[in-house]
Amino acid sequence: MKSHVFLFVALFSCNALLAQNTFRAMIKDAGTREVLPGATALVKGSANGQAADANGLVTIQGIPDGAHAIEFSYSGYVSRQQKFVFPLCK
Repeated sequence: MKSHVFLFVALFSCNALLAQNTFRAMIKDAGTREVLPGATALVKGSANGQAADANGLVTIQGIPDGAHAIEFSYSGYVSRQQKFVFPLCK
């Protein structure tokens, strides 16, 4: 049975003047709550994505305003997609 990737949104920020947003999250295992270094987060329909650092933290910059799906994946886990409407800090 494959584990599910758990997403914990740690921080977010936006810049309304530039209409570009930054997404920050910590990616963890849903069961053990252990961080998943190297897990990836990708804004669907774009090449905009990043891999999580050694602490499971991922930062994606340059996300335009509007609704976007972000896909989280990690080897051996079932990928998860979650929708967000940017800016997150309206």
